[in-house]
Amino acid sequence: MRRILILLMIAGVGAAALAALWIFRGGEILSFIDRYWTVEGQSTPIHSIAYEGGGTGGMLICDGVSFSLNDVTPGLSLSVASTKDNQLALGSSGKVFPFGPLKSVSGDTAERLATAPLPGDQALVTPRHSVLSWPTPFGINL
Repeated sequence: MRRILILLMIAGVGAAALAALWIFRGGEILSFIDRYWTVEGQSTPIHSIAYEGGGTGGMLICDGVSFSLNDVTPGLSLSVASTKDNQLALGSSGKVFPFGPLKSVSGDTAERLATAPLPGDQALVTPRHSVLSWPTPFGINL
């Protein structure tokens, strides 16, 4: 009987330690797991691309879905601008990835650039999400 009580106590302390680890460091554990294993969502074709910002940072908008370029990985420099061929392009590490010819947009064109992929190009957005969920009770999606 004493052996069973000791084993139950060890199991209870181990479960409490795992629960505390999950509560206090679960987000960091999931970030580590997400580096190597995520689940791919359904790909959707892109029909329009827009950029709002000043060249570095800002928002890249693909068919109404916004992607922030403000919080990128340290050491990764992204810039969005028009090329000499008047195309909207993303630049990184000396490489340029053109999206398509610029379209005229209403309003302040210095702050918003818009285009659509060329007819022969296939552009897709494929969302990826974590294998495990992590609650963010105070997080706000804007």
